[in-house]
Amino acid sequence: MKDQSTKIYSTAVLAVILLLVAFFTYFNSLDGKFIADDETLIVNNTQFLSHLENIPKSFRIHYKVNQPNELAFFRPVVLCSYIVDYQLFGLNPRGFHFRNTMLHAINCLLIFWLLILLTRKKLLAFFTALLFAVHPIHVNAVAWISGRPELFSTLFSLLTLILLLLHVQKKKQIWFIISFVTFYLALLSRATAAFTVAIIPLVLIAKEKLDRDFQIEPLIILRYFLTYAVVLAFYILHRYVVLGPLSSLRVVDGLPFFSRLGNSFTLGLYYIGKIILPLKFEFYPSLNLTGRFFTFSNIAGIPVFLVLAALTFYFYNRKHLISFSILLFLLSILPIVNIIPVDLGCKECVLYFPSLAFCLVLGIILHGLIQSKTTWLKYTVFVIVIIAMAASVLVTNKRTQLFTSGLKFWEYMVEEYPRLATARNTLGAIYLERGNLDDAREEFQKAIRLDPRNWASYYNMGLLYAEEKELGKTIYYWERTRELYTDLKLLEDLGLTYFTIKDFNKAIEVWEDALKIDPHNSMIEYYIRTTHELIEYEDSIRAANQDSG
Repeated sequence: MKDQSTKIYSTAVLAVILLLVAFFTYFNSLDGKFIADDETLIVNNTQFLSHLENIPKSFRIHYKVNQPNELAFFRPVVLCSYIVDYQLFGLNPRGFHFRNTMLHAINCLLIFWLLILLTRKKLLAFFTALLFAVHPIHVNAVAWISGRPELFSTLFSLLTLILLLLHVQKKKQIWFIISFVTFYLALLSRATAAFTVAIIPLVLIAKEKLDRDFQIEPLIILRYFLTYAVVLAFYILHRYVVLGPLSSLRVVDGLPFFSRLGNSFTLGLYYIGKIILPLKFEFYPSLNLTGRFFTFSNIAGIPVFLVLAALTFYFYNRKHLISFSILLFLLSILPIVNIIPVDLGCKECVLYFPSLAFCLVLGIILHGLIQSKTTWLKYTVFVIVIIAMAASVLVTNKRTQLFTSGLKFWEYMVEEYPRLATARNTLGAIYLERGNLDDAREEFQKAIRLDPRNWASYYNMGLLYAEEKELGKTIYYWERTRELYTDLKLLEDLGLTYFTIKDFNKAIEVWEDALKIDPHNSMIEYYIRTTHELIEYEDSIRAANQDSG
């Protein structure tokens, strides 16, 4: 009994250390602002987020409520979390960032728990979770509020694996049933959680290889796999009902399968490099994917993956946990290497779960060294781990600071990606908001030169000239915007600008186009009615003057 209580106490201590390290590493993210997609999902979406009754509705609509035609995203769990956060914190970003930080800390605990169940090696589980807690590649997922889909999908995927292991060990059906729910929630957080289906047999085989007291028949593993595949099929049907066919997803450059297959080696090599050596923070990937299979980067990636396959085979019966780590990585990146032609983006946040495989390999190495009977080697390993952890925390903190200021973040983006029109336009918008009109104009002009079809740059240039009371130029830029993109707000503002310069007929024409978007908009109807009355009044005055003349 005393030994049992000691084990529980030591496990609890290690768990508390993990929580503290994970939270401390991202503590300065609590000072973060709403950045990039945060504006669309939260700041400009308060009308939806302000009603708790929209939580059930979140399971029937597009993730980007106010931009339903942009991309076919279905992430109701994340959308519900934004509703809850808005009820609690309003538009205070600190609360949203706190949620992200706590999700990351909980994920570290779940990794610790999963690996204890899988390996029965507490120190190995602790080292792996500790490395995961401080890895700099996670900044984009944790410090960026819009990285939350990765946090939730990882949380529910880990819970699914844990519950399945509890079920097969304890023979309790309740864990099995709950695991269906957690798997479905993982899918409702981000569709890439579908890879969990492939990981389930991997975990069960690893459990049998690593635990002599555990035996499982291949047919039983197949049954589990097919059962979760049915859950995945139900999700696909659910998603289809809400968003329409899978083909509604934006296809990446329309590349043929052979080209995408080649590019997958480039992407895979890029991901490996980012996880092993996260030397530079990249919000946008520095990749140049082509429509050709035979490129240097594609060909260079092939032998790397052949080596990984060979290592998997070599260690399968010798050191199975290494084979498990390699296969875990390969399966978890499968949805994000564009073999399936879906624009999921390849920002660093998509590496949140795949980085677990790398942390596990390092954890295996550290655990092996710490078990050495050579005293000097143990101390050397201990010192190296402390230095590496401190360096990781410092790098992570430095990257997290970028999210504490919109100006700092987008100035960094412009410096790193000088030819990215979106970064130029967003930085210009920040300058405009701060009243720095000359710098704003320069950034908008550069954005337009880089991407003449970037409607947002024309719109913001119109706002700038409206600030300077040059309404003729405002109309010019907003008409250019209208050629590329039209929404109710643009047409309302454009109509009001025409009204201000007394071009009443043009104002009515623009507002009538606005009514085609929202036929029952009372404000637009009021503008049109009032303008007609004003025209009639001026006509009557003009007629009276002519009669008196």
